[in-house]
Amino acid sequence: ILKIWRKYMITLNILILLLLMSITSCGMQEPQTITISAHSSFSSHRWSNSSFPLNIAVDQDRYVEGSQDRAALDFAAYRWNRALGFEAIILNYRDISPTLTYTDMNQYGKDHLYTTNEPDLSPDHFMKNDVMSLAMTVYTYRTDTNEILHGDIFFNRHLDISTNVVGEYDLESVYIHELGHFLGLSHTEEEEDYDSVMTPSIVPSQLKRELTEGDITRIRNLYD
Repeated sequence: ILKIWRKYMITLNILILLLLMSITSCGMQEPQTITISAHSSFSSHRWSNSSFPLNIAVDQDRYVEGSQDRAALDFAAYRWNRALGFEAIILNYRDISPTLTYTDMNQYGKDHLYTTNEPDLSPDHFMKNDVMSLAMTVYTYRTDTNEILHGDIFFNRHLDISTNVVGEYDLESVYIHELGHFLGLSHTEEEEDYDSVMTPSIVPSQLKRELTEGDITRIRNLYD
């Protein structure tokens, strides 16, 4: 009987050890992630609350201190921060020239630096269904939680985007749209909210700088 009991205990201990190893192994698995263009997403994703504030590095050589272009970016970030009621976004103007050497948007995610810049990307990067985008937000998120882990905003240097509204695309309107994507919002159709900053298109000289009540509701619901 004693021998049988000892064999039983040894077998039980082995089973417990295997179970613990299995649990530990599952817990150590890396989360599945996907890198996408926000323009291709039909669902909203979000940053974890512990990620805030989001420090976005902006090319200081392109957006110089005191310029209208820098003021446009600042106002766009301010409006999203005001809507959320806390400082979700901080624009950090600095030298980010090392990242400009990247020609593949997926490369940006590996440096853990959120950026806004005009990299030397071909027009093909901004084309979808024969339509060229003014800018693009690319982010990486976890498939199990929809939590955003990394994001970058790219302006299309092949199009005229500036604060000179007449005949050109309005910089502030474009950037407030991309910051909405950066925060996790998908597009809003015009029939749903015509004046929303998150509608998928804009024409030269058109201004969409102010968040609508719908924009504010959607971003607050995302981070409620």
